[in-house]
Amino acid sequence: MRDLEKFHPAALGVYFVCVLGILMFLNNPVIIVISLFSGAFLVLLLKKFELKSLVFLTSLLLLICISNPLVSHKGATPLFYFNSSPITLQSVVYGLFFALMLIAVIIWCKILNFVLGGDSFIYLFSKPLPKTALILKLSLRFIPLFKQQYHKTKNSVKVLGLYNGNKKIKSEIRVINAVIAFMVENSIETARAMNARSYNNKYRSRYRFKKFGVYDFCFLVLTLILATLTVVFKQKFYFYPNFSEVSFSLGYLTFFVLAFMPIFIVLKGELKWKFLISKI
Repeated sequence: MRDLEKFHPAALGVYFVCVLGILMFLNNPVIIVISLFSGAFLVLLLKKFELKSLVFLTSLLLLICISNPLVSHKGATPLFYFNSSPITLQSVVYGLFFALMLIAVIIWCKILNFVLGGDSFIYLFSKPLPKTALILKLSLRFIPLFKQQYHKTKNSVKVLGLYNGNKKIKSEIRVINAVIAFMVENSIETARAMNARSYNNKYRSRYRFKKFGVYDFCFLVLTLILATLTVVFKQKFYFYPNFSEVSFSLGYLTFFVLAFMPIFIVLKGELKWKFLISKI
């Protein structure tokens, strides 16, 4: 991960926008599979794998795969009938790949949060969009902070003997109300602190902790070239009424290189680190 953090946040931001944009808007099974495997492999390399996330993603996959054929009955290949409605092969496969696309987007968004976390997000958008950058950063911080404060408040209420197990719903509502009050107060204090520090003043100086170097420029140019070639040589795929044929396309190769670029960078750093350790 250190090798990825060496790049300029602007170059990394453009990279993630390109990958997520291609993944969401091309709607191609090959693109979805490549992005899913590359994202999962990168999460394992960054050692950010969580069992809770796997359970959530598996549940999401099953939910969409089951619900889509029940809602959409388009397709030319019926498998069986449920309540006089056809369950088609096309709707089942479309639900599967739509769920895989959502999972891939979630994985890549997590990687984006890992790589561009901290001050990088504020660094990118504090000058052109200071209020929007602050709101988005606080929103990303809100969920983990809410969960942390929820567990603290719940444990405190239990220690004080105010958590009634017989009236669990009422006790949970009391805890959630306390947490919401804390979060609102925390948000107001944060806004006042940022205002006191002249965060919204366009004339204030800004700390530039990273310079845009040659490697950043090469990374950015390579990203834009690969993303452009992927879009230009894209292969349209249709699920309805019949599946389109999947043939080799240059766009698949360019997107494969684009999606695996961070993996190559991380592996290069790991191999270099192990080589230097072996020389000691």
